[in-house]
Amino acid sequence: MTWTVALRAISALCLALALWLIVSAEEPSAGWVPVRVMLTLDSAVTLSEPVVPVRAFVVGRRRDLLRLLQSPPVLQRAVTDDTADSVRLELHEQDLDLPNGTDARVRDLQPRLLTVRLRRAPARIVGRPGA
Repeated sequence: MTWTVALRAISALCLALALWLIVSAEEPSAGWVPVRVMLTLDSAVTLSEPVVPVRAFVVGRRRDLLRLLQSPPVLQRAVTDDTADSVRLELHEQDLDLPNGTDARVRDLQPRLLTVRLRRAPARIVGRPGA
């Protein structure tokens, strides 16, 4: 008799916990998530130092924020100015590519201004053999 009561109580507790997890995943939430920065560089330049980490303040369902922690939003930019030793990129919320199926909105980015330090690749002199 007591085993059946205890088994019912444990089953009810497990069911309540499962329902709480499902409902809490649908609650609105907000938080900072890391951003993956992908720069397309000209073949004549390379990065002289790593890019500063970028993060985004995202508002959406809790499960969407967890999804963004697993597969971060991507910021893709092309750096075409190969004459300068650094390039400043102004970052905007609409520049981010969120993974498919994510129903969240980006509200802020940090930093807003990204400085990319470049180094020119050494020029190769191409000559004819035996000349």
